[in-house]
Amino acid sequence: MSSKKEKFLESAQKSIAKGQLDRAIKDYEQVVILEPNDIRHRQRLAELLVRVNRREEAISEYDVIGKYYADNAYYLKAIAVYKQIQKLDPADIGISRTLASLNEKQGLIGNALAEYSVLFNHYQREGNLSEALKILTAMLAVDPENRIIQLKFAETHFAAGDKELAYQEFTQLALQLMNRGDETAFNKVCDRIQQLFPDKSEFILDTLSAQVESGDGVQTIPRLQELIKKDTANLRAWRLLAEVYRSSGEYENLRSTLRHMIRFFPDESFPREELIQSVLSEGDVDRVLDLLNQHAQFFIAKRAFEPLEKFYFLLRELAPDDAGVQEGLTYLYEASGELEKLADITARPDSPGDDTAVQGNEPELEDIPLEPSSSLEVEPPPLLEAGWEEEIDLSHLELVVGHALPSEERLVVPSYSEGDEWSSDLEVRAAAEIAPVPESEAGDGEQTAFGPEGIVEVELEIEETPPAEETFRDLGEELLSETFGEDSATSVNREKYSLDGLFSQFKKGVDQQLDEGDTETHYNLGIAYKEMGLYDDAIAEFRIAALDPVRMIDCLTLQGICCRDKGDTGRAEEVFKEGVTLQGTAEELSSLRYELALLYEATGRMEEALQLYREVRGATPDFRDTARKIAVLQGGDGFQEPFDLDLVELEADEE
Repeated sequence: MSSKKEKFLESAQKSIAKGQLDRAIKDYEQVVILEPNDIRHRQRLAELLVRVNRREEAISEYDVIGKYYADNAYYLKAIAVYKQIQKLDPADIGISRTLASLNEKQGLIGNALAEYSVLFNHYQREGNLSEALKILTAMLAVDPENRIIQLKFAETHFAAGDKELAYQEFTQLALQLMNRGDETAFNKVCDRIQQLFPDKSEFILDTLSAQVESGDGVQTIPRLQELIKKDTANLRAWRLLAEVYRSSGEYENLRSTLRHMIRFFPDESFPREELIQSVLSEGDVDRVLDLLNQHAQFFIAKRAFEPLEKFYFLLRELAPDDAGVQEGLTYLYEASGELEKLADITARPDSPGDDTAVQGNEPELEDIPLEPSSSLEVEPPPLLEAGWEEEIDLSHLELVVGHALPSEERLVVPSYSEGDEWSSDLEVRAAAEIAPVPESEAGDGEQTAFGPEGIVEVELEIEETPPAEETFRDLGEELLSETFGEDSATSVNREKYSLDGLFSQFKKGVDQQLDEGDTETHYNLGIAYKEMGLYDDAIAEFRIAALDPVRMIDCLTLQGICCRDKGDTGRAEEVFKEGVTLQGTAEELSSLRYELALLYEATGRMEEALQLYREVRGATPDFRDTARKIAVLQGGDGFQEPFDLDLVELEADEE
């Protein structure tokens, strides 16, 4: 055997030297027949077959060699052989599968994934998604934590029509990324989930809620904003956003959010309670009383007496002698029918009007004005002019308290209209003054809405706001068809989260549903966008709202302010100048000139600013702080002595 083998090998070498490769191949074929397990000579045969371009035969020989190495755990050698086969026949996709398996066995994860990727791309191009999913399953077995593979796995399930499984894969990936703290990747996956599954926002809220509970709530703000953009009726997202602002101490953003919630969810108690609690935590008794007065009828209408009682009790701890607290509790118990509590609160020694409460503090007779009805005969004007009022006769308390209230002193209950209290243009002005009351009877001088002393009639000018359920509907039905890739990282701006970026996608859906003629709604949207720093979006809304002649100048003013605030001073100047050429009230035109003057002042054009301030003061002398602005600009160095101010104002008037 060996002598035959040696003769064939010797003959083959002579043929190769003469360039007779076909004869050499025949000799090597005989050697392989004699010793089939001699891999070295078989490999030489395969090389010769390649040289004469007999590729199929060469591949067959290489395949035998590769299997031999693989079966004997010589994986690196097997990989080298199959790589050679791959070069000879790149169209054979099976070679990539073999190479992937060999690399995996060798622990070459990167190489294995590269080969699996070749397979995946092949099946995906052919539309064979079932095989593509099998490849991805194998890839996940190799690298289960690879988020790119997980994303491809979810995407392919979705493309194959298995949307439920796709959703599970997407959500599992998002949870993993959130737990890793990979904010960028998490945001990208959540973006894709929202694109593919616009109606399934609960998972995202669950993950964001968990993130908030873990103490990393600030990082959730951009994502919560994105959710609200696409669906303003998502109450859970609003509540979670409010919770984040509260826990992070961003109280201005918290209150702004709560006010929007009151507008969008007029039947919800949560935003009202949170708003009152926010102000209460700062110890501002007067503001809390104002809020309670505004919202008391809402809670009573819902028979939500406990929150009101809790707030009044907390206020009583802060200001035990405040008449407003006493009167609020009296009103609450009267409305709730809790007569025992009513009797108790009315009989308290420190309650207003109780003789024992002011004992020892009464003024001398000669100090008391002798004019009739100076304190007892005061009939308070109504608290709120908001449509209707009713008077609750408290004379029946005579049976409980033991003495009758003066007939003139009745509790004036404000009317209640949903959404009125949070109009963006709320104006409160005193319409009547009440005769002075001795301090001991007035509850430390507090003016409240619920008692006979200190009541001030106020007039509210309130814009009508369309009900949230009519104006905003589910706007998350758009499905983006483009593939998710690295470029999408630029689609979400995460540099700022303080209401910046809020509603940028939501506006697109709203645009499709709002009637162009509904200028009131566009105006309110513009205000909301402006408050959130979405200046371009606000400008677009104000342009539509400006179609209403009544709002035209106001909308131009707001457009200019938005341009100025976003740094486009040139455009802001154009808008303001356009506005002052229109016909409008003195107040409207003064507002435009004032804003233009502020722009000039901010850009160093002091002389032009001063001239405009003078024009404003000439048309509307008490407009904002125009007098101070004139004084400062005329002072040169920015300071003006207080006693010089009147002279400056007189000079301005003369001019």
